[in-house]
Amino acid sequence: FKANGYNVGVYWKNGVLNILPNMVQTASTGVNAICIDGANIYVGGHQSTDTLNAVLWKNGIPSSRGGHYAYITSITTLNGSLYYTGPDDFNNTHNAATYYKNDVRVVLRDTLNNISQASDIYTSGSDIYATGYINRNGVSLAAYWKNGQLNVLSAMQSSTGNTVVSGKDIYVSGSIIAGTRYAA
Repeated sequence: FKANGYNVGVYWKNGVLNILPNMVQTASTGVNAICIDGANIYVGGHQSTDTLNAVLWKNGIPSSRGGHYAYITSITTLNGSLYYTGPDDFNNTHNAATYYKNDVRVVLRDTLNNISQASDIYTSGSDIYATGYINRNGVSLAAYWKNGQLNVLSAMQSSTGNTVVSGKDIYVSGSIIAGTRYAA
């Protein structure tokens, strides 16, 4: 949806369009995630000014979540706590897989402190799962973190999508590069 030439974040409830207000009227916004917790509607995305900046709307009210070239890709709740994830610049040097719990930043690392990104977050029981990738020797590898512990899913160039946990089974969608084409 565009207003005055700028993209505007929206969501639909039962087919009815809901327009989210921009924090800066001359900036475009994008929305990537939505989560319902009781009567609260959380929507996450970004606002483009000089760089992308993460924005979280709670019941239609926007608030900046900072970060350099940051945006929210996934939102979930657990026991009254709000979790969200997305790329975030680590010490202004490189992307680091990151999630936030009630606005407290948690940086997920591998043992080599490589470039990484978390793109989805999922909770099951008391466990926190974040999925994304780590970059090793210039190759992005699909990975997930369970309670902060890194698990690499593939030694081939790959990426992840969404995560679901059923009992003790962890399901992660994604794709790998097979030859010159992606294979799902």
